[in-house]
Amino acid sequence: MNFKLNLGAWSNIFAVPSEVVDKYIKLASGNSLKVLLYMLRNADSSPDSMDIADALSINEDDVCDAITFWCEIGLFTKSEEGTVKQKPESKAVIHTQPIEELKSDRLELIRATALRDPYFSPVEISKELKDNEKLQFVFNCAEACFGKPLTSNEQNAIITIVNEIGLPCEVTCMLIQFANGIGKATPKYMKATAMDWVENGIVTIEKADQRISELYSKKTAESDLKKILGISRSLSKNEKEYAQKWFNEWGYSYELVAIAYDRCIDTIGKYNANYMNSIIEKWKEKNLTTEEMILADIELHKNQNEKESLKDFQKSSIDKDKLNKKWSGEN
Repeated sequence: MNFKLNLGAWSNIFAVPSEVVDKYIKLASGNSLKVLLYMLRNADSSPDSMDIADALSINEDDVCDAITFWCEIGLFTKSEEGTVKQKPESKAVIHTQPIEELKSDRLELIRATALRDPYFSPVEISKELKDNEKLQFVFNCAEACFGKPLTSNEQNAIITIVNEIGLPCEVTCMLIQFANGIGKATPKYMKATAMDWVENGIVTIEKADQRISELYSKKTAESDLKKILGISRSLSKNEKEYAQKWFNEWGYSYELVAIAYDRCIDTIGKYNANYMNSIIEKWKEKNLTTEEMILADIELHKNQNEKESLKDFQKSSIDKDKLNKKWSGEN
């Protein structure tokens, strides 16, 4: 009787360096790990980036980034003909001067450093994480927030925010959670926001919480106005300013601004932001703050206020037309 050992999937295996798991599995992105496994499995055939991209159904640029990642930590070696270019390395610099005391020239230096998009290699990142528990905390916070391992660009953005721009780690976590919550957790947006916060002294949990609340209120106001207008386009600068004034400064609700929109359509037959503003401005002057008060006022005056607003608005428009004709040389 003959016997044969059934190894199944174990009959054809390849080795993965222990260092990959011990040091870099947390730093490597999902695409980097895919590319690594594919290259180790096909080490004898030396596949190029296009072959790997086709085999893994990922973008060729992502393949090149992954190869660069493994080359930088010394796992792979590029040939002279290699087409993947490495970014210049820059050392992480921690600012010891308190942010509150930073002068304008120092802020300009920080801004210039951040905008040149400093790059930290996997080895530098690994060392930073090993030596800086607070930075580890920010990385963990970001990964929990995104629900995935950080990409190389995201890792670099976080180190830039903490070490180069100088935003405190706990405030950086708040920024990351906010950016992710509004769907803008890109390295570019997070770095620009971090720079804005530092320049405006938003460097404590209390101040960051206040700023985030303001930003959420701004976003909500703009979103509500778009719903009322029934549009999907971006609001104009004028419309954004009105949204902040109506909802956040004057405190009018979604329902009340919607009434103003309806009155605008009923009175002049079309939407006009300036005319809507004249309606709401009249309400504020009369201290009309509830739907009952506003509807009662409309019924009482039988559109008198709107007609006056229309008259003023039309007069203003005529004056503007005359002025434009004058300056353009028309008779």
